[in-house]
Amino acid sequence: MRTIKSRSANQILKLLFFVLIAGAVVLNDAGCKSSKAAKAKAAEEARAKAQADEEARRKADRDATAAKVAADAKAAAAKKEPYDRIENYFQQVANAGDVTNANQVIATALQSFLSPDIPVLIIIYRSGSTVDYDQPTTIGKYLAYIKDQKKNPNSIDHLEMDTNGKITEVILLKK
Repeated sequence: MRTIKSRSANQILKLLFFVLIAGAVVLNDAGCKSSKAAKAKAAEEARAKAQADEEARRKADRDATAAKVAADAKAAAAKKEPYDRIENYFQQVANAGDVTNANQVIATALQSFLSPDIPVLIIIYRSGSTVDYDQPTTIGKYLAYIKDQKKNPNSIDHLEMDTNGKITEVILLKK
């Protein structure tokens, strides 16, 4: 009987050992699966973060580009504003209904200039770097000419300004 009991104990020990080994293998396999899942989840999170970072960088680039375009447009508008304003004064003087109105517009327009004696040059010919001008005049005389003729036969080619924004020279181009 002892042999039977010892065999049974031996079998029980073997069975117990087998169960422990099998449990260890199952737990290890579950741990590997868990580890693989964790690694896959971490990789997915890293990809999502990289994608989010790339989208944020692209958005920042788009915003910077939009800001630059807006700033350039604002600068261009600011540079163009004096040209439009002076051109508008010229048209108002030419289209004034009477001398009184024309003189009021001239007085307002002259406030944009350093003095009524600043030079006005009218380009009559340009080819490359060669430029020919009509006889020079002053802004005061040019505004009086527009008033008398009731038309503005020239367009603004260039305005020179001082640091205070006052116009110091006008270059016109025959239309």
